[in-house]
Amino acid sequence: MTDDNVRPLRPRTDRPTSLKLGGLRQWYEEEAAARGMTPHGLMVHALQAWADDHTPDQPAPEGPLARDEELADLVFNWGDWYAISVHGGGRRYVGQRRDGKGTLTDDSAAGLRAKIEADNEADPVPREVTP
Repeated sequence: MTDDNVRPLRPRTDRPTSLKLGGLRQWYEEEAAARGMTPHGLMVHALQAWADDHTPDQPAPEGPLARDEELADLVFNWGDWYAISVHGGGRRYVGQRRDGKGTLTDDSAAGLRAKIEADNEADPVPREVTP
């Protein structure tokens, strides 16, 4: 896709104001053909344009946890079954089982991950447990 094919998505006067599912698919196909794009490419373009317009510029977070990717990965993968937090200036990583059967601690996110995986293997946290 070249810049020549990319036009800003603006309301067109020939577009129906109410589109049902079949009409929406037809509109995407026609609009994509008019722009020399695929329907999927047009959808991606529309989502990127919307995100650019609706995402405020935010400064990077500050503090000791700002770039802790291991912690973010740990929360992403295990946060549904373990309440994960960091305490104290010494950064003590804590993972509390959401079923209330125990708490794990370590000095690093990687160490806590290993303990969580071992704990979950020995006594799996039920998947239907909610926070």
